[in-house]
Amino acid sequence: MRDLHEIRAETFKKSTIHSAFKKAGMWPISCKAAIAKMKVYSPLEPLIELPTLPRTPTRFQHAEDGLRHWRGKLSERLSSPS
Repeated sequence: MRDLHEIRAETFKKSTIHSAFKKAGMWPISCKAAIAKMKVYSPLEPLIELPTLPRTPTRFQHAEDGLRHWRGKLSERLSSPS
């Protein structure tokens, strides 16, 4: 806590703020710098694919397509043994 005043004084200097904006590519605008920062701070790719919930059909055709899909996959399992 005793160094907080000194840290704030160094952090909020005009040159420090300008340097931070320049390094981030924000001002002057630099697409290369901004894209480089985005690559560094972008989230990592997931290690596994998580299953997604089926979407609710919004049109009749979507419902028909879904039924056709499941009818083809499950016809053997859902057929009557008789």
